[in-house]
Amino acid sequence: SLARLSLRKIDILLVDAVFDSLEAQERDKIIEILKQKFISDDSIFILSTEDEKLAQKLTARQIYFENGSIVGESA
Repeated sequence: SLARLSLRKIDILLVDAVFDSLEAQERDKIIEILKQKFISDDSIFILSTEDEKLAQKLTARQIYFENGSIVGESA
């Protein structure tokens, strides 16, 4: 849970499609917590999502995959 994670320093955080089924208000609350507590210049945040706008909002670099192969990248 996020509460347990907040007690530790996180070097790498992998988030796999957890936002895809949430209401916008719930998603925005969780995003703020992630940005405040876990996402920093000295950590690695890996997000798996189909929401390109969300990925751009949360990450400095995006890598796009299709059928297991890299098909694009943006920074």
